[in-house]
Amino acid sequence: AGHPSVRAVVGLAPWCPPEEPVAHLRDRGVVLLHGDRDGTTDPAESAAYAARATAAGADATLVTMDGSDHAMLRHAPAWHALTTATVGGLLGLGPVPDEVTRGAGVQPGV
Repeated sequence: AGHPSVRAVVGLAPWCPPEEPVAHLRDRGVVLLHGDRDGTTDPAESAAYAARATAAGADATLVTMDGSDHAMLRHAPAWHALTTATVGGLLGLGPVPDEVTRGAGVQPGV
């Protein structure tokens, strides 16, 4: 994400330990999508990473996928749709999804 050509990053169920640097994210979009039932990587660490990135000058947000775990197989169509729309929005090919702009949780199938 530190390369000058990178404008934004979308992370799916990322591993974001406290020592992970964020300074290189300044002036970039950062969207983290994380299942609220992930037992492999901690959604709370993703939230903390998004907060650190925001403090460093990134436009960062976390969107939780309610009822989803790390594999992203449960509610796969919702993961796919939100990821695709988010990437398209960040590239300027369409609007950024409301869930991302609000930093809201997603309830697949609701």
